[in-house]
Amino acid sequence: MKRILSLLLLAAAATLPLSVCAEDEEKKPKLPAETSEWADGPSDMWEVNYDAALAKAAETHRKVYVVFAGSDWCGWCKKLYEEVLSSEEFGNFAKENLVLLYLDFPKEKKMPAEQQKHNELVRDMLKMEEGFPVAAVLDEKGRVIARKDGYGDDLDGYMAFLKKAVSEKK
Repeated sequence: MKRILSLLLLAAAATLPLSVCAEDEEKKPKLPAETSEWADGPSDMWEVNYDAALAKAAETHRKVYVVFAGSDWCGWCKKLYEEVLSSEEFGNFAKENLVLLYLDFPKEKKMPAEQQKHNELVRDMLKMEEGFPVAAVLDEKGRVIARKDGYGDDLDGYMAFLKKAVSEKK
């Protein structure tokens, strides 16, 4: 009897990862497709589409670094960009280790409605609803490995966060 119970538990455990993966896929909303009207990221290094960033990450075997920012109104977002994201050290590190994804939430700057919807859906899907800036490092499947709320660091502190996150396995 114990042996039968053990086999049943083992069989149930073996199907668990499959059901969790299927469940994750079901939770992912249908995201709008990027069009030529979408606003660009801060530089040509940055993707603005979640699915494109994940595809590139899978192809290059890199992690995705996603930033949720208010480019035209958030002082800490501007400071993060000026002090970290536009630095040579960050650029060199990103080229070797990351796919960059910039999701903007401007107040004054006009953004296409579909891009706004895309950014909101990704923010909600990744549970990044609170505050700006907020950033995360994702694995190739879009799972959050590390999260950083706010800026509050200097370049060295932020780079330490990114290097640790990139070395994490999930």
